[in-house]
Amino acid sequence: MDWRRFFYHWLYELRQWSCLSRPLFWWLLAVLWAAVLVLLLWRPRRWLPATIGVLFFWALLLSLNMVARRQAYLSWEAENVPEPEPAPFFPEQRVDLRTTGLFSVGGKKKYFRALPGFFETFVTREHVIVGRVVDRRFLWLHRARSEDVGLWYSFLQPQNLQAVRPGVVYVARHAYPALEVVHRGENGVLKYYLFFEHAQARQLVWADLLADLA
Repeated sequence: MDWRRFFYHWLYELRQWSCLSRPLFWWLLAVLWAAVLVLLLWRPRRWLPATIGVLFFWALLLSLNMVARRQAYLSWEAENVPEPEPAPFFPEQRVDLRTTGLFSVGGKKKYFRALPGFFETFVTREHVIVGRVVDRRFLWLHRARSEDVGLWYSFLQPQNLQAVRPGVVYVARHAYPALEVVHRGENGVLKYYLFFEHAQARQLVWADLLADLA
């Protein structure tokens, strides 16, 4: 497995799982920084190489997180496949998917990765991507904050669609047929990644979006 897929996945998980209202990524950095202070205060000359090593690992984690964030914590590969014929959805048609991007609800905005949800198009041709945040618990750990649990939405205006590209999204060890959707809205140009269990589902959504780009 590509090392990037592994790190992107676990870096995001460390940011999602929390303990005492703090992400595990924060706790990991705090523990490393505390280790540096302990090593410096207790025989600093003897433990200088170990201190440098811990500092290097601390800086490496921050750098990897910055890179992963720019890549949406996903490993994406473009795919050269024929475009389907444009075919708009009929009313109330939905396609289940997983989605990554910027979502909002009740005035809040937040970035999420690989949310289960669905895609739907209204009769006005406005598209909505719906993601569902579900909390999971393990001992004192939480997968999601209580205020994030529930449905989150991204609305895409047809006239603001910039591009739709097919590809493959890798999440940990899993590869999914996917679409990269580029949309210009009030938050600027944003990318959404829609990925599906089957290529047929991708074709349906792709054909619907192409109806607005034709």
